[in-house]
Amino acid sequence: MGRSRMSAVDVMIVGAMAVAGAFGHARDTAAQEADGYERKMRLGGELKQQAEEKLAQARKLTNESPRREHLKKEARAMLWKSGEAFSAAMDEIKLCLDDNPQLEAALVQLRLASAITSQEIARTYPEDAAERAKNMRGALAEFQAIHKVYRRNVAGLFAQAFAAECHQELGEYDEALQIYGELIDLPA
Repeated sequence: MGRSRMSAVDVMIVGAMAVAGAFGHARDTAAQEADGYERKMRLGGELKQQAEEKLAQARKLTNESPRREHLKKEARAMLWKSGEAFSAAMDEIKLCLDDNPQLEAALVQLRLASAITSQEIARTYPEDAAERAKNMRGALAEFQAIHKVYRRNVAGLFAQAFAAECHQELGEYDEALQIYGELIDLPA
């Protein structure tokens, strides 16, 4: 029987939902708010999963296949909607942070999920397309912003590693190597 593979975004969503579930139900109002952003997180995750399935189908086709581009466009649309759902969930969590600062962990996990989704959107465009570079730069900026705020914890390190990937995909190999080197040089 095949084993289901969880992507980095799936792990982030599960973690954010666990945090929201653990801390978001402390009071009745917090429980109602948690329900709203948990639904948005689930929706974002489900749309992303559907997009990944379409991209997997597209990878099986030859580059010349018109169906391949059609599947990539469908996946891109789903990824955009996924990103919108993640963004809406983050907006709702931000409204609750004053009452429940523990939700910060859910927020940072959603920020990472959103940035990874942006990176995946960029990858749905042809390698030489201006849209790919534009979206990859947007994802890079998101990862750098996360790293700047959370550089001293695991979320910041993940963001830094994904930023290196973005540099690599943009052909900025010196920047990517510098980041990879910094990550390798971290104490164990």
